[in-house]
Amino acid sequence: PALYANDVCLTFRELDLMSNRIANGLIQKGIRMGEPVMYMLNRDYRLLPAMFGILKAGAAFIPVDPQYPRGRIEYILENSGSSYIISSKDVEAAGEISYLEVDELLSFEKDSDPRLSIPQEQLAYCIYTSGTTGNPKGVMLSHRGIVNITHPDNNPFNRDIVTCGTGITAIGSVCFDISLFEFFVPLFNGMFIELAPDDALADPVKLAGLIRAHGANILHCTPSRLSAYLHEKSFAEALAFVQVILAAGEVLPGSLTDELREDYGIRIYNGYGPTETTIGATITEAGDNLTIGTPIANTGILILDEEGRLLP
Repeated sequence: PALYANDVCLTFRELDLMSNRIANGLIQKGIRMGEPVMYMLNRDYRLLPAMFGILKAGAAFIPVDPQYPRGRIEYILENSGSSYIISSKDVEAAGEISYLEVDELLSFEKDSDPRLSIPQEQLAYCIYTSGTTGNPKGVMLSHRGIVNITHPDNNPFNRDIVTCGTGITAIGSVCFDISLFEFFVPLFNGMFIELAPDDALADPVKLAGLIRAHGANILHCTPSRLSAYLHEKSFAEALAFVQVILAAGEVLPGSLTDELREDYGIRIYNGYGPTETTIGATITEAGDNLTIGTPIANTGILILDEEGRLLP
């Protein structure tokens, strides 16, 4: 299994073939290498084939939340210069725009891999951040960054889950790049995704059921959500199935780390990194007090001034 989404289970082969159909459908429509393509879909089994299909066509995907205000959807569509948007008749926000029906792309007769030669530096996707002021800003990321962060030797969290991971319960919004970590890292390393539907994202009881459903033992969650959900008995009990948690997006309190370790036996990792750095810049196991501000003796590093002279 590669993907569980509601009552649908897709194997790696099925996910591969479905994304090939979408890629070939886009290629037939004349999509160009590096061209941006938006997708606006509900959280069901069609979401990942659409995302991978855009990539396999050599295009760059731009995720859009169907719950976004109309004005923001139109702004992203215009600002990104997207020629196409993939959506579906069951997405209410798609009612007044011109879009490619995802089910029609999935029924495309050709399911062979396009096998395009795509340079590492080519645009892979664009994430529209909220921005502190004004309109959201589109941050463009390359294929190289995704390949780098998914590699099992990239960071201790990846090495840990490659050793003991079965699957991840994915709860991140597709409009935030942490969702891409939930999608790419497990799949590229042979694990499955338990895709939480919209109604489970803010419901700890339903989320607990998803964690139990197929034995996913990896979770990514913000510290504040973890702290709040721990008060729900069913969620706290479901954590007995979880072995590894990546906490990011906020400060990780030491008290929460201690509770998860001592009461649940969970290994917890602390991540940080703005969207511009391809999801994450640094990930370390919580409790490791070594930081970028900690002096390290005998490193063998030479520090030079602006004119190249050795500093003491």
